[in-house]
Amino acid sequence: MPKYKVGDVVLLKEASGLVDEMNAAHEMWLENKGVSYEDYSAKEKPIWDRLQAIDEELRPQGMVPGRLLRWGAADGEAVYLLVSIGHTTCDLKHIEYMDGYCSPAVTLSGKALREIVEHNLRYADSLASYLAN
Repeated sequence: MPKYKVGDVVLLKEASGLVDEMNAAHEMWLENKGVSYEDYSAKEKPIWDRLQAIDEELRPQGMVPGRLLRWGAADGEAVYLLVSIGHTTCDLKHIEYMDGYCSPAVTLSGKALREIVEHNLRYADSLASYLAN
């Protein structure tokens, strides 16, 4: 298992808090508790931008907690935060972004096979590297 730097733990805690904030806003919007779509979108954008910046900062380290994972779903994507890495499984936190889709690669309790998470991040990192050039 890789060793994590103190800064990585701080970034993971920040990202986890941002996910909680985004998910709470998403639930309020879905339940129509006085939150318009415009208000929800305005709150969601800076949170999403920061989550992506954290992912970008952690990208050079590969598979570490705090990274974002995306799987295509319907007309959008299912998005998760990598919380912890075990020998065979990883713990993920669902991000209710946009439509809040879920992936069949992740259990309802937020577990995914480590091999699937590794593949997802390798693919995402390769694509990001290709698009950067």
